Amino acid sequence: MKDLKKIHAHLIKTGLAKDIIVASRVLAFCATRRGGGDINYAYLMFANIEKPNLFTWNTIIRGFSQSSAPENAISLFVDMLVNSSIQPERLTYPSLGLARDGAQLHGRIVKVGLEYDPFIRNSVIHMYANCGLLGYARNLFDEDKDLDVVAWNSMIMGLAKCGEVDESSRLFDKMPSRSDVSWNSMLSGYVRNGKWMEALDLFGKMQEEKIRPSEFTLVSLLNACAKLGALEQGEWIHDYIMINNVELNVIVIAALIDMYCKCGNVEMARQMFETVPRKGLPCWNSMMLGLALNGFEDEVIQLFSRLESSHLEPDSVSFICVLTACNHSGQVDKAREYFSSMKETYKIQPSIEHYGCMVDVLGRAGQCGRSIRVYKKYANEP
Repeated sequence: MKDLKKIHAHLIKTGLAKDIIVASRVLAFCATRRGGGDINYAYLMFANIEKPNLFTWNTIIRGFSQSSAPENAISLFVDMLVNSSIQPERLTYPSLGLARDGAQLHGRIVKVGLEYDPFIRNSVIHMYANCGLLGYARNLFDEDKDLDVVAWNSMIMGLAKCGEVDESSRLFDKMPSRSDVSWNSMLSGYVRNGKWMEALDLFGKMQEEKIRPSEFTLVSLLNACAKLGALEQGEWIHDYIMINNVELNVIVIAALIDMYCKCGNVEMARQMFETVPRKGLPCWNSMMLGLALNGFEDEVIQLFSRLESSHLEPDSVSFICVLTACNHSGQVDKAREYFSSMKETYKIQPSIEHYGCMVDVLGRAGQCGRSIRVYKKYANEP
């Protein structure tokens, strides 16, 4: 974003920022670039465009619909209807698909006769399913006999997200054709709902069909292996990751460490942690929690000290790990030090999990009075 702002400043100085085509391109980069954009800066840019065209309206609406403030997408849409000579068209409605209040737009879509447009219909089904309004999504899904794979995927994901994994599985089995997204969504749905064996069985079928799992799916599978204690399957997935050159990003590494720890192979988890060049905070947390759960409390404390000396800062999960280690080993004074450091040094507000660790460690040490006071303090906090 720093480079983008420099470019934008140069465009303003040279007058090119007034060119609608140039402004549109910069706006698109700023509003919709996932993970690196700045929607507030994008809105300032949009507000300074004298005569926004359809592309710029759609861009800023889509940007807000994908942001943490999707209600602003609705406000902009209304502003477009009331104050602009530009009228929304087919591509405007899907831009509102992730807005929480987007259901109110369905009536507008019907009114202007766009409800049978496949692109818009899929967006509305996805919107309803994503918001948990499965009845509305299902009505739209069932009334159309010519559904494409995108509509099927939206229903499968929505049902699984809302806990209706059996119905999601039934729809998956009925699909006339499946995309890679279909397979990955169904597998992730099984894991989300605790259907670990079903997830591993489906992965076997994916291999038979030569379907390549996404990184997110592989992480889900590793979580399933961890829950089942299925070391052999976890090792097979690890081999698959290495053979197929899947990127060993922070999330994948953390999932592998977690799987090995929960399946009892702590040494392999240690080896992974120590050999990977990039140790993101999730990797540290997975390693510390795995060590704590396997009885290596002193090693957790040493690792936490290494984390504090690194370029990273511990987060709330890191403190749960080290407090768990103190709890298991009965190190009351250490636990109190960490609890105090969390609040005073790192400005992390304790959660119920942190208070639970403190109550437990004090109770195990026979300090029931202090344990009760800690509990009361938590109960009285806003």
